[in-house]
Amino acid sequence: MKKFKIVLTTTVLTFAMTCSVLAKDITLKVEANKNGKVKVSGESKKNTENVTIKVEDSKKIYYLDQNKTNEKGEFQFKFEVDPNKDYKGRVNVGGEIEDFEFKTKEKGENPEKPVNPEKPEKPSKPSGGGSSSGGGGGSATKPSDDKKDSSNKNTDKNIDKKIVEKAEKIKKEVKINKEDLKVEVKGNKNVVALKDNVLNNKINKLNEMIKDELKDVKDEKEKEALKKELSVVPIKVEEEKENVVLELGESEIKNMKNEEVGVKVDFLGAEIKVPYTVIEEVRDGERLQIRKSEVRDNNLENKVKGKEKVLAKLYKFDVVKLDGNSEKEVKLEDSTKIIIKVDDNKLNGVKKDTLKIAWYDEETQSWKTLKSQFIPENNIVVGEM
Repeated sequence: MKKFKIVLTTTVLTFAMTCSVLAKDITLKVEANKNGKVKVSGESKKNTENVTIKVEDSKKIYYLDQNKTNEKGEFQFKFEVDPNKDYKGRVNVGGEIEDFEFKTKEKGENPEKPVNPEKPEKPSKPSGGGSSSGGGGGSATKPSDDKKDSSNKNTDKNIDKKIVEKAEKIKKEVKINKEDLKVEVKGNKNVVALKDNVLNNKINKLNEMIKDELKDVKDEKEKEALKKELSVVPIKVEEEKENVVLELGESEIKNMKNEEVGVKVDFLGAEIKVPYTVIEEVRDGERLQIRKSEVRDNNLENKVKGKEKVLAKLYKFDVVKLDGNSEKEVKLEDSTKIIIKVDDNKLNGVKKDTLKIAWYDEETQSWKTLKSQFIPENNIVVGEM
């Protein structure tokens, strides 16, 4: 079974992992025309490294291929897709991942012709930090189409901003804090548990606040986005001791499964968001532990390649199911996130939008990265599976 450790760089698969923060090293450009011809080109700090690409629409995979970067770290893929559809894709350069989106409809430029790098069409879904030009290249055939696209993007940004503001206000009201928790030492672990009925009361309050907030919202997109943003209960664990564990008991698991919510656990500087898709796999009678510990291993930091460097503490996360005295590691699903706070004193001129979360793969003895995004308002880097 793979074991993982996390730095300011991070990815999550089957849990036990160590992570921290590095700086992003892929730039990506996507060009597509109305005939369905597409060119994806990019550059990485990793030369002669394996590169894979996958492109799909909402129903099937259209293109899957593998290549290598050249001595300058450059790579390129050319292919065709059915016109008049929206597509999403993923490029993986030696474990470094960059997502992108594009569409071919109403595009008139030849993909051999470069897109104006100052006016790329960016994907609506964040693809992480770094300088990727993202989305579908080429310019629209009519000026009015440009205005329409710009208007839609601005509307989406306004909705996103409104949702974040509303969600943050509600999260503060329902956050589980120190006074809601109890701590017990079990062996070498400091186990944090919720006091009786705390989670149930917080979930009820969360549902009431969501219902009250949605009653005046007419935009269905905004409603769904707000519900998704509030699909986890925030828990702040303020224990500064070693080997801190948050344990969710049988009653908490049952409540979460009934209400289809997950948790976001803040371990003072490092957070992990465990979605409902993980919670629903916990069987009746089982408990769930989310474990965090710091890793002090200079050998791991020395294995970071190229110009990248570790800019945050190394954290190890384990998510396990407990049944009596037996335990089993949990396979984490999409939407699982790792969040690490940035210390400005350690950046030394590094641009924050190049930061990424990376995980250490003990099987291959190498660092690999998550799709990451820097959030300037909170001074954090978010990595997502």
